[in-house]
Parts: sequence; structure tokens; C-alpha cells
Amino acid sequence: MESLNNRTTIAAIATPPGTGAIAIIRLSGPCLKKIIFSISKKSNLSPRQSTLSKIYNPKTNKLLDKCIITFFNAPKSFTGEDVLEINCHGGNLIPQLILESLFAIGVKKAAPGEFSYRAFLNNKIDLIQAESISALISSETDLNHEVSLKNLNGFFSSTINSISDTIKTLLTILENELNFSENDISFTSKKSILNNLNSICNDLTKLNNTSLFGKVISSGYKIVLLGKPNAGKSSLFNHLLGKDRAIVSDIAGTTRDTIEGRSEISGIPVCFVDTAGYWESSDFLESLGIEKTVKEINDADFILFVDETDPKAQFKNFNININKNKLIYILSKQDNASKPPPNSSIISISIKTGHGINDLFNKLSSLISTNIPDGPIITSARQKNVISSSLKTIKSCIKLTENNYETDILVAEIQEVSYKIESLIGKVYSKEIVNNIFKSFCVGK
Repeated sequence: MESLNNRTTIAAIATPPGTGAIAIIRLSGPCLKKIIFSISKKSNLSPRQSTLSKIYNPKTNKLLDKCIITFFNAPKSFTGEDVLEINCHGGNLIPQLILESLFAIGVKKAAPGEFSYRAFLNNKIDLIQAESISALISSETDLNHEVSLKNLNGFFSSTINSISDTIKTLLTILENELNFSENDISFTSKKSILNNLNSICNDLTKLNNTSLFGKVISSGYKIVLLGKPNAGKSSLFNHLLGKDRAIVSDIAGTTRDTIEGRSEISGIPVCFVDTAGYWESSDFLESLGIEKTVKEINDADFILFVDETDPKAQFKNFNININKNKLIYILSKQDNASKPPPNSSIISISIKTGHGINDLFNKLSSLISTNIPDGPIITSARQKNVISSSLKTIKSCIKLTENNYETDILVAEIQEVSYKIESLIGKVYSKEIVNNIFKSFCVGK
């Protein structure tokens, strides 16, 4: 991508391809007013006011469409540059004709994420906000949307800035002490330094502990359905998803592979996995299915153990080690249920009548909802790596201070943390890391 000092005007279609009522073409860059005049014959557009305008091919003067155009003057725009948005008629042809006419007069086709990249270079957004834009666009659940929107508005960034300010204040004090002798100034007490380091450590620990939930936001809790063949797993799986994904049959062993389906519970994404029945078999294909079942069990956040007679007793017959806190026992096929299940920890259900399904959803909802953090949440591997690495170094600094190491060694370690924290929001950055973030964006964003 281009640097701040080497910019051309860029353009791209910002709406999905295909037939639709309206398509949006976005332009950003220098010399935009000349380009606007060349395609619309209009000058001195009022910023932030939509204007009805004919759009022409500037080379042939051929009328291309009648559009609504909106001009955003720098720096009061998303990119911080002059921006024009053309709302033209949709479909595949008209937007492409307008775009090709712009390319013909020297406008460059925007690279994926280039508008957001320019917004970052012009300090309109930081790197955490940039990542949240991508997450917001791809969000599929209420929670994913909520977290991404809060981060876009600076919720996470404000916490990082606060931690960065605390680190810089401590660094300033310690660096000043390196420049003076004991006779010139009074040195900061060991207790005061440790208080500051412990405060930073606590803040980083809170953030670091949210990384697992951040992973859940994007990929969802994995809930595996487990049991012997023909126990009713596939029927329950289909019911939980509200559609027929798995084949339901009276023939044992119908499911020979794992089947996944995504949904949400209380706004939190979940991935249900229907597994091959776990049993001993000499059939090669069935054995492969069982191997996959074992892998899914190991990766699961929760397991619904399904059986039509006594799930707790049946579970004891399974030769597999499972964390009991993950288990939810399901007594299936209770179509004529007239009495409660034999154990209060067992949920009795019927797919035919709907009996017990709400109890199951309420149980899952209570388990899932208790894990939602209140503060900022780590949502990317990059964020996780920076926070965990910084936390490790701060813990090292605490030990150095407790063991009375020289101040210059301590300062060097804290400077490293300061650099990492600033890289998180992009006050300092690697070009490779920045390019990796923005190249995953769609064209036009």
C-alpha cells in the first residue's frame, strides 16, 4: 500500500456485486474536486450534503447514470482525505461503467482495505479499531456485533491508552533517575515502583484472561452431541438448529462423520456438532467416524450426552475420559413423559412434543452467559500475542525490582513493554503487521 506522501486518488465499489437497487462507489484522495467536476460537471459541492447529479464518462462525455453524490471534505471524512460517494443504480453494468471511466482518467483501483488503511495513516482510527471494522462486517451474532461496535468506538483502545500512560509515567521517573546522582534527587522507593508494576500487571492480566472468550465470539462455543448409535442425537441436532442437517433413521450408525451447524444462544455463537456414535466397530469407515468423534470431544466446550434409557449409567460404559463439568445428560425420546427424570442432573426431552427443550436451552444459556467479561475483550491473535508477551515481561520486571536489580536493566525491560503496548494501537508499527491486518478487508472498505 502507498505511503502518506505518495498518494493517488483511489476508487472502488463499496457494495456487494449483483443485482440490487443501489450500488455505492467510493473515491478518496487528492485532486478529488477536479475529478468530481470531470464526471459530474459540478463544482463547489457543499460538504456532507447529498446532491442529485448526472454522471458522465469524462473521455466521451456519454451519460452513464443519474446518481446521488455526497462530498466529504478533508479532514472531516472516514479516510481523512477528500471523499466522494456515488450512489448509482445497482446491477453489474452501471457501477462498472462508472468505475472504468474513473480509471481512464488516472484514478487507481483501491486495494483491499485501502480506505481503512488511509484512515489509519491519517489518525482517524487505530489498529484495534481497524480490526474491529473487519470483525463488525463479518459478525453473525448480537454479541459479536456489540463487542466489535464498542471496540470501533474506542472502548478497548481507551484501556490500552491508559495502560500506556501508566507505563510512560513510570519510565519517565526511572529514566530521570539514571541521569542524576543520589545527591541531586530523591530516588523513587522500591514500594512505589512495585505498586506501579503490579497495577500494570493486574490490568494486563484482566485483558489476557478475556482471550478465550474472544475466540468464542468469533468461532463460538463448541457443543458436541455424544451417545451410542440411534440414541436420538441427530434428531436433537436438527431440532437445535431448526433445520434438517443430519440424516435421521432407525438404522444404527447412520452418522459416520461429524456434522456441524451454527446457531446462537442468548446472543452468543455456538457450534453444534453431531458425532458418529461412539462404539467399538470393525468397519473401517465407522472407525474413522469414531476417531473424529474423539477429537471433537477433546475440543468441546460442552457435551450433550444423549441416551434414551439412562444417560448416566450409559456414560459409565464409555471408555473415554471427559471433564464432568462439560457434561449435560440428556434423556431422549420421552414422548410420553409423565414423570421427572431419574436424576435432577438429567434433562428429559422429546423432539416430537418439544418436552424439555426449553429446559435444555435454559441450561446452556446459564452456562454460557456466566462467562461473559464486563470489560474490553481480546478479539484477535495479534492482540493476544502482544498482551501475553507484555504481561510476561512485566512479571519479570516485578521480580527484578524485588531482587534489587540495577535501574537501567529495569528501564530496558519496561521500554520493551511500552513499545509493545503502543504497537497494539499502532502508535508504532511494523509495516508487515499493518499490511496483514488491512489485506484481509474487502475492496471498498
